[in-house]
Amino acid sequence: MGQSERGNNFRPDPSVPDGSAQLSDYNKSGYDRGHLCPAGDMTFNAQAMSETFYLSNMSPQVPAFNRGIWKSLETLVREWAEEDDSIYIVTGGILSESKGIIGIDRVTVPTKFYKVIYDLTGEKKMIAFILPNEKGIKQLSEYVVTVDSVHEVTGIDFFSCLPDTLRNRLEETSDISKWDFNMITKSSTGRSGQFNGVSDTSSITSGQKQCAAITKSGRRCKRLAMAGSDYCWQHQKY
Repeated sequence: MGQSERGNNFRPDPSVPDGSAQLSDYNKSGYDRGHLCPAGDMTFNAQAMSETFYLSNMSPQVPAFNRGIWKSLETLVREWAEEDDSIYIVTGGILSESKGIIGIDRVTVPTKFYKVIYDLTGEKKMIAFILPNEKGIKQLSEYVVTVDSVHEVTGIDFFSCLPDTLRNRLEETSDISKWDFNMITKSSTGRSGQFNGVSDTSSITSGQKQCAAITKSGRRCKRLAMAGSDYCWQHQKY
């Protein structure tokens, strides 16, 4: 992923012609400046890391949400991206209803946030999440929805360049059995040290073993091997 360190250089985005949010909009608002594109995804160079701190990449988030379930989801999706070859992620706030506005620039506070994910590795698949902008109390898998349902509430036509037959098939269902929710690691714990919205499966119980495959990133696969195999469901072809 790279070694560029988080800079916390929050600032207005000069490329937004009519002006982006200002730091003063968030001051004493009670909301975090929540990343849409996570800083942790942009460690491959200093410029990419720095640009994630433009306020155009921020949205007001309840602190317990931003530092809890949202952080856990970002970590899980990053694990998926590192494990597989090609993955597309679309993230945003759902603005059809809001929790109000903050600051003189009238920055809208979304009631919910979404992530839509398209994985091109092996058997193509999609999954989507809608999470309320509040402290998460459920497992991440319980926030899974179809891509079609995100389209319905946002009006956004995701991945419109794909052939209609393929897109329709992938957007109509989110099969959680095709996505490894066990990849979440101890790094997904919140700043308070509490685990947020996912089960800790970092310890392997008796009779289980880690997949023996080496991923394209050069790391050992973090999934558990299937019963009677040295490999997980994805790497059994080895």
